[in-house]
Order: sequence, then C-alpha cells, then structure tokens
Amino acid sequence: MFRNFITLEHFRKICADSGIIDTEEQMRLSRTLHILGVIMHYQDNEILGNMVILNRQWATDALYRVLDNEIVTAKKGWFSKSDAKKIWDEPKYKDKTNELLELMNEFKMCYLNDSTKRYVVPSKLQLDPPENPKWNDNENVSLHLQYDWLPRPLVTQLMVTLHKFIAEEQTWIWRRGAVIDGAELDAKDAQARIVENLKGNKIEISARGKLSEYLIKSIMDKWKELNQLYEGKVEVNRIIICNCERCKVEKHPFEFDYGDVLDAKAANDKLRCNKSRRDMTASEILRGVFDENTVDQDFQIKYPNIMNIENIYNQGSGQLNIAGRDMNIQNNASLSIEDFDKYVKALGLSNQQILEIKQIEGKTNDSSLEESKVLALLDRIDENLSAIKNDLPVPVVNKIEEVKKLQTGMSLDGKFKASIPIIPFILHYELEGKNNLKDIFKQIWIDMKNGEYFLKKETK
Repeated sequence: MFRNFITLEHFRKICADSGIIDTEEQMRLSRTLHILGVIMHYQDNEILGNMVILNRQWATDALYRVLDNEIVTAKKGWFSKSDAKKIWDEPKYKDKTNELLELMNEFKMCYLNDSTKRYVVPSKLQLDPPENPKWNDNENVSLHLQYDWLPRPLVTQLMVTLHKFIAEEQTWIWRRGAVIDGAELDAKDAQARIVENLKGNKIEISARGKLSEYLIKSIMDKWKELNQLYEGKVEVNRIIICNCERCKVEKHPFEFDYGDVLDAKAANDKLRCNKSRRDMTASEILRGVFDENTVDQDFQIKYPNIMNIENIYNQGSGQLNIAGRDMNIQNNASLSIEDFDKYVKALGLSNQQILEIKQIEGKTNDSSLEESKVLALLDRIDENLSAIKNDLPVPVVNKIEEVKKLQTGMSLDGKFKASIPIIPFILHYELEGKNNLKDIFKQIWIDMKNGEYFLKKETK
C-alpha cells in the first residue's frame, strides 16, 4: 500500500534493510533525496523532523486547500487552529494538523500571530492597508527594488520571514504590504513600510525615524536570502528615491541607481537631481537608506582594487598597517620581506604581476641601487601620479598619498620597494589620452624588470 508519509523511524528501518546502517549516512541520504525532490524531509525542524513525506502532491494539495478555503476567505486571511482541523478533515490528513501548519510556515505561506494565536495568510488578507494606524509619508527615505519581472511569492515570503517585527502586534499588514517596527532590529524609533507593486514590477521600501538605514539593512538581509532562489532568472536594480526638498513634494521624485551612486563615490563626483537641478554627493543620496558597512561591502565588490589599497596603509605616529598587521616603521627603515609580501597580496594583483614584483624585490635585496637613478625615478613617479589624479578613484589617490608620506621615513631601498607594486596597480586603470602617461608607466615597469635602477657589476 502506497503511503503519503512515513515516520523517521520507518525511514531508518528501510535504510537498514537496504544495508545503510550508519545513522549519519541515513540522514545524508535523506538530505540528498530532499534536495532532489524525491521526498520532503525537514530534518532540522522540530515539528517536521520526524515526518518523511513520500507524496509531494499530498502536501501540495493540503497547502493549497487552505488558500482556496471559504473559511479563510471569509475571515480575510485569518484562521484558527480549529479552522485548520475543519479544512483538513479528510482521513488522509488525520492527526497531521500541526505538521501541515508548520509546513505552510516552512514554505512561508502563513505565520502564527503571537498575540492572537491565530494564523495569517498574507496572500488572502484585505487588499488595502488598514485605515488606522495610517502611514505618515513625511520625512521618509525610500528604496525600490526594481525587477524586470517580480516573482509573485516574494513579498509574501518576505512578510512571513519578518512577521515577528510587524508593527501593531503583528497586525499592520495587508495583502500587498506591511509595516515593520525597528524596536527589536537595532533601530529603535524607526519604522519601514514594504509594498508590493506588481504593476511596476518592484518592491517599494519606505522608512522613517532615526537609524532608518539599519532597519532597511535588516529588511535587505532577509530579502537577499529569499532572492537567492531567483538569481539568474530575474534582474533587479536597487533604486534610491531622491530626498531633496523638491522631490519630497513631487508626485514622481527623481530616482538614482545605486550602482551609479557607487560610481560617483569612487570618482568623488556629484550626481544631479533632474527635478531640483541640484548636484548631490553620494553621501547625501545614501543617507538614511544604506548604512556605511553595507556601502563599503558593495563598494568592495564593485571596486575590489580600490578597497584593497584602502586596507593597506593607515598612517599615523610612524605606524604602518599592512593587511591588518601593525608594525613600527623606524626612521631610515626598509620594508621586510614578510611585510612586503603582505603589502603586495593586499593589492589584489594578478599572479603574473606578483611574480614580476617579487623578482624585482629580490634584486633589491641582493643588489645595490643606483641612488641617482632611483631618486630621479621617485620624482618621475610622483610627477606623473600628480598628472593622473583626476582619472583615478579618490580612495586610490588618497592611499597613494599616504604611501608617499610614509616613504619619507624610509631608506632609499624602502622607498623603491614601496613604489614597485604601485606601477602595475596604476596600469590597471585606463589612462589613454593623457599625454601617453600609460606608456610612461609601462616604460617605468619595463625598466624596473630590466634592472635599470641597480648598480651594474663591473666586468673584468
């Protein structure tokens, strides 16, 4: 006789009868079959862990029976456990109410309201938000997640995931949205409204109050987890709604693409709001929407070389920090082999570039530098770096300046060593059309590799 489900004990017996005795191996098999869709077994779920579902259609029919039920529809998405027992009154669902309710929660189709002890199906709630309390649109910051096609279940899944933080004792929720209270999310006095805009294929997040950016971060962290299921299937852009004085009262405020804001941050440029014709810094646009840590992480993904060099040097009181390791730089000191290696590694260069850098560094350790040539080289590098400042991202320029300051306390070979990796690092950026500066740096690199700055050994 075919069964819709069996107990975990029964599953283990089947495994043992088939020669799989080890209990850990049995659970690995269960996990594999679950991933492949052969069975459904939520091992880590306290309620579902003892139940192995063999018939997926049995489970699917049970869950959708709730969505199509007259009781749930009449109560506008709210139902009790006794209602659930009536919905699943057929013999095939006997004594499985708790498990089926937990399965609905696992699929993020419903949640238990902690205060009323009733279950909520967001997709069956009233269409419009409740009249009281009413959301205040004043002094909001807004972020839109713009999809090319918005997956229909996503907002429901997000609301179920965040249900413990829904305002007004988890009742400020409707079919297309919810209001999240930041009190338990490290954002006291902040609230955020999440709205599904199916017509516009976007999720609209508005927030108000102090620390709104941290509340948005908490929401975005949950969104990222859920959105992983759709990665590669849909495209989504993060859009920041302009918060200038003009746009605050505009029906259709100006929108900034988050990627463009990161580009502006890298170039230290401003972006213009086409409504107010005002130029705004990246910090002004990001304020209240994205916290600094999130921006830094996204910035590192988009500009890995920039962020790497930001982590190389923190100059002050004669102390150098290379890849997180502090050490004291004495007057007229050089870079040790160990510290030089960390410095080069932190720049994120290619393996071929690192090999070439190490070869030049090896010559510096084994040979004597020709002082006049090296001094001329350092001046030449400094002069040409000054000429391309406007073409390099600001963090790169700032950190190169810190390296130059640090070099003042180094010996000649220390200054030379610190300059070696900077050349291939600069060559990473496009410099054409700037008086052949890229060709100049290429020639410097060739000369370094050819040993032009070392004293030539006398031949007898």
